[in-house]
Amino acid sequence: MNCNNCNRMLSRYLDRELDQGRASELEEHLARCPACRDELARLAADAEGLRTLESAGPSPFLVTRVMAEVRLSRRSRRPAWARAMATTAALLLVAGGAFAGIRVGTSLAGNGETTDEMLVSADETFAGFTESLLMEDQ
Repeated sequence: MNCNNCNRMLSRYLDRELDQGRASELEEHLARCPACRDELARLAADAEGLRTLESAGPSPFLVTRVMAEVRLSRRSRRPAWARAMATTAALLLVAGGAFAGIRVGTSLAGNGETTDEMLVSADETFAGFTESLLMEDQ
Protein backbone atom coordinates (compact mmCIF):
# COMPACT_ATOMS: atom_id res chain seq x y z
CA MET A 1 0.00 0.00 0.00
CA ASN A 2 1.26 3.50 -0.77
CA CYS A 3 0.61 6.76 1.11
CA ASN A 4 -2.05 7.99 -1.35
CA ASN A 5 -4.15 4.86 -0.86
CA CYS A 6 -3.58 5.04 2.87
CA ASN A 7 -4.69 8.68 3.11
CA ARG A 8 -7.88 7.93 1.17
CA MET A 9 -8.80 5.19 3.64
CA LEU A 10 -7.88 6.88 6.93
CA SER A 11 -11.29 8.42 7.51
CA ARG A 12 -13.08 5.12 6.86
CA TYR A 13 -10.55 3.39 9.13
CA LEU A 14 -11.39 5.80 11.97
CA ASP A 15 -15.10 5.21 11.38
CA ARG A 16 -14.47 1.41 11.33
CA GLU A 17 -15.94 1.06 7.88
CA LEU A 18 -13.07 -0.99 6.37
CA ASP A 19 -13.24 -4.76 6.09
CA GLN A 20 -10.73 -6.76 8.12
CA GLY A 21 -8.33 -7.32 5.23
CA ARG A 22 -8.12 -3.64 4.28
CA ALA A 23 -7.81 -2.59 7.92
CA SER A 24 -4.87 -5.00 8.43
CA GLU A 25 -3.20 -3.74 5.26
CA LEU A 26 -3.61 -0.14 6.43
CA GLU A 27 -2.28 -0.93 9.91
CA GLU A 28 0.83 -2.53 8.37
CA HIS A 29 1.44 0.64 6.34
CA LEU A 30 0.88 2.84 9.41
CA ALA A 31 3.46 0.78 11.35
CA ARG A 32 6.06 1.61 8.66
CA CYS A 33 5.09 5.21 7.74
CA PRO A 34 5.41 8.08 10.26
CA ALA A 35 3.80 10.62 7.87
CA CYS A 36 0.60 8.55 7.56
CA ARG A 37 0.58 7.94 11.35
CA ASP A 38 0.74 11.72 11.86
CA GLU A 39 -2.11 12.22 9.41
CA LEU A 40 -4.16 9.58 11.24
CA ALA A 41 -3.46 11.36 14.56
CA ARG A 42 -4.59 14.72 13.04
CA LEU A 43 -7.80 13.19 11.69
CA ALA A 44 -8.49 11.50 15.03
CA ALA A 45 -7.98 14.80 16.89
CA ASP A 46 -10.30 16.60 14.45
CA ALA A 47 -12.97 13.92 14.84
CA GLU A 48 -12.73 14.15 18.63
CA GLY A 49 -12.96 17.94 18.47
CA LEU A 50 -16.11 17.67 16.37
CA ARG A 51 -17.69 15.24 18.83
CA THR A 52 -17.14 17.65 21.71
CA LEU A 53 -18.84 20.59 19.98
CA GLU A 54 -22.21 21.61 21.28
CA SER A 55 -24.99 21.01 18.86
CA ALA A 56 -26.57 24.19 17.61
CA GLY A 57 -30.16 24.70 18.63
CA PRO A 58 -32.83 26.18 16.41
CA SER A 59 -32.72 29.84 15.56
CA PRO A 60 -34.66 32.05 18.00
CA PHE A 61 -36.60 33.36 15.01
CA LEU A 62 -37.64 29.91 13.76
CA VAL A 63 -41.08 29.97 15.40
CA THR A 64 -41.75 33.49 14.10
CA ARG A 65 -40.80 32.53 10.54
CA VAL A 66 -42.86 29.34 10.60
CA MET A 67 -45.94 31.11 11.95
CA ALA A 68 -45.59 33.82 9.27
CA GLU A 69 -45.55 31.12 6.59
CA VAL A 70 -48.63 29.48 8.13
CA ARG A 71 -50.49 32.81 8.07
CA LEU A 72 -49.53 33.37 4.43
CA SER A 73 -50.66 29.91 3.42
CA ARG A 74 -54.03 30.43 5.13
CA ARG A 75 -54.64 33.60 3.13
CA SER A 76 -54.46 31.83 -0.19
CA ARG A 77 -56.76 28.89 0.52
CA ARG A 78 -58.94 29.69 -2.48
CA PRO A 79 -57.79 27.54 -5.41
CA ALA A 80 -56.23 29.18 -8.44
CA TRP A 81 -59.18 28.34 -10.68
CA ALA A 82 -61.57 30.11 -8.30
CA ARG A 83 -59.39 33.23 -8.28
CA ALA A 84 -59.26 33.13 -12.08
CA MET A 85 -63.05 32.80 -12.30
CA ALA A 86 -63.56 35.75 -9.95
CA THR A 87 -61.14 37.87 -11.96
CA THR A 88 -62.85 36.91 -15.21
CA ALA A 89 -66.27 37.75 -13.80
CA ALA A 90 -65.06 41.15 -12.61
CA LEU A 91 -63.55 41.91 -16.01
CA LEU A 92 -66.77 40.88 -17.75
CA LEU A 93 -68.78 43.18 -15.51
CA VAL A 94 -66.47 46.12 -16.14
CA ALA A 95 -66.38 45.52 -19.91
CA GLY A 96 -70.14 44.98 -20.06
CA GLY A 97 -70.79 48.11 -18.04
CA ALA A 98 -68.53 50.15 -20.27
CA PHE A 99 -70.17 48.77 -23.40
CA ALA A 100 -73.67 49.39 -22.05
CA GLY A 101 -72.66 52.90 -20.97
CA ILE A 102 -71.44 53.70 -24.44
CA ARG A 103 -74.64 52.37 -25.98
CA VAL A 104 -76.85 54.31 -23.57
CA GLY A 105 -74.76 57.44 -24.07
CA THR A 106 -75.09 57.11 -27.83
CA SER A 107 -78.83 56.70 -27.48
CA LEU A 108 -79.08 59.81 -25.34
CA ALA A 109 -77.21 61.79 -27.91
CA GLY A 110 -80.21 62.13 -30.15
CA ASN A 111 -82.07 58.98 -30.92
CA GLY A 112 -85.29 60.30 -29.42
CA GLU A 113 -85.96 57.18 -27.37
CA THR A 114 -87.62 57.29 -23.99
CA THR A 115 -85.73 56.21 -20.89
CA ASP A 116 -87.55 52.86 -20.77
CA GLU A 117 -86.71 52.14 -24.39
CA MET A 118 -83.05 53.04 -23.76
CA LEU A 119 -82.87 50.73 -20.74
CA VAL A 120 -84.42 47.82 -22.65
CA SER A 121 -82.02 48.45 -25.52
CA ALA A 122 -79.03 48.62 -23.17
CA ASP A 123 -80.15 45.44 -21.39
CA GLU A 124 -80.45 43.58 -24.70
CA THR A 125 -77.07 44.90 -25.83
CA PHE A 126 -75.38 43.85 -22.59
CA ALA A 127 -76.98 40.40 -22.71
CA GLY A 128 -75.77 39.95 -26.28
CA PHE A 129 -72.30 41.16 -25.38
CA THR A 130 -71.89 38.81 -22.43
CA GLU A 131 -73.32 35.93 -24.44
CA SER A 132 -70.77 36.56 -27.21
CA LEU A 133 -67.95 36.62 -24.66
CA LEU A 134 -69.06 33.34 -23.15
CA MET A 135 -69.33 31.75 -26.60
CA GLU A 136 -65.73 32.83 -27.40
CA ASP A 137 -64.42 31.02 -24.32
CA GLN A 138 -65.92 27.74 -25.46
